[in-house]
Amino acid sequence: MKKDFAVLEELVQTLEEIGYEKTVEVLKSSRNLIKDKDLVLQEYIINCVCKCFSISKKELLESKNPYTDARAICSIELKGHIGYSQSKIASILRRDDSVISKYIKRINFLDEGHREDRKLIDKIDDIEKKVREFKTNIINKQ
Repeated sequence: MKKDFAVLEELVQTLEEIGYEKTVEVLKSSRNLIKDKDLVLQEYIINCVCKCFSISKKELLESKNPYTDARAICSIELKGHIGYSQSKIASILRRDDSVISKYIKRINFLDEGHREDRKLIDKIDDIEKKVREFKTNIINKQ
């Protein structure tokens, strides 16, 4: 409740200092900045995954190719780092929502004891490290 009051207090003070129109403009530009950061991070994640699998973005997004592991990692990274919904991820990857759900389940149930799963876990760890560094060094410093 104190935080809500503090936010409202700041808003009222800003309205008094710069006026209604300028305050609305500042709020809108702040929302756009957040959207821009999300888009930059989204593209970075997609590029990281493509690089890790030695594929192009076009190959990742085409419907008739075998890159389900790459799409699964993209799904889990977009959900985890940006908080995208499954339908938003489905739209980005040009897939059905139900497929995104399967991708996420697949990643969540990888078994370190299986050699093929271990390879995928290593790729996820590598991508995860790069994305975290990117967020820390680029996104959060803007």
